[in-house]
Amino acid sequence: MMSATTKFHFLSALHGFSRDDMFEARRSFLRDDIAFHRAVAAVSKNQIMASLVEMVSGMFFEMRKRTATVAAISSRSPNGTARCDLIGALNPA
Repeated sequence: MMSATTKFHFLSALHGFSRDDMFEARRSFLRDDIAFHRAVAAVSKNQIMASLVEMVSGMFFEMRKRTATVAAISSRSPNGTARCDLIGALNPA
């Protein structure tokens, strides 16, 4: 069974997408997805759904910022020196 990372690398190579292209596509999808759910919450006039959409999107953006930082650090340095930077990015003082 292929890991998600292996599938990602295979598909990006197959279609000629760079890592930056894929990152931007995911970011664009996330923005559009959140806009859609905000619109659904507004049209439904459901305050609970609106609050949940805002809470989850905020949490997701924070998590994505951390994982994007980790991805950027790990792509810069494939050797062991990146590990200290990764730990620092995941566990800020």
